[in-house]
Amino acid sequence: MNPRDAQLSDGELLDLAGKLDAITIDLVDRLVYLATEPMPRLGVAGPHVRSQPCSRPPYNIGAEIILDKLGNELSTTVRHLCEHRGQEVPTLGSIVELAGWLRKHRVAIATMPDARDLHDALCRVCDEARRAAHLEEREYRISQAMVDEANRQLVTSQQIVKLAHKLGDQGKGLSYERVRTLRRRGGLTVAYEDAETGTLFYRLGDVLAAHSAYRRRSTKNAVK
Repeated sequence: MNPRDAQLSDGELLDLAGKLDAITIDLVDRLVYLATEPMPRLGVAGPHVRSQPCSRPPYNIGAEIILDKLGNELSTTVRHLCEHRGQEVPTLGSIVELAGWLRKHRVAIATMPDARDLHDALCRVCDEARRAAHLEEREYRISQAMVDEANRQLVTSQQIVKLAHKLGDQGKGLSYERVRTLRRRGGLTVAYEDAETGTLFYRLGDVLAAHSAYRRRSTKNAVK
């Protein structure tokens, strides 16, 4: 392998530094806690039914495996880096110290013939550790289908008012009185009426659309 082909960009080194920075005492303590915390033994019929002996491990084996994998990957990389450079392997007593040492010497990693493999392996194990500790930030994408589904939800005037402050600009000026005004002027149709209580329900999307149209008209009239 050509060392030049394996060298890492500044952005990749910065990304690696961030992932190694995330290997903190809190994260390791969290993994240790999960690895030693007894797991509930639930039978197929619920918590009051004793499960079969040895039907599931009494501890979080996954967290224990990730903890070992993280320590092994970090210590192996430190040793590999030092041996390649002809240096004495430092005595580092914890996972956090190993991660800190590698972060400090990340530029040296970029000069290794297998820099790409080292980078990918370190990033991967750091991400796995954060996921196992329930600290990984997952990306959530809101699709149009999700928006459409939310807009079909039935809500009362009271619920709409409570939601208004969470809707940002969409909910600005959306009050109980506004809902009554929209319905009275024919801009908002009742989707359902509870026969027993007389409570009126509206589709959230209909309310937002009528409210938006009302605001546009009000702005236009104010400009005249």
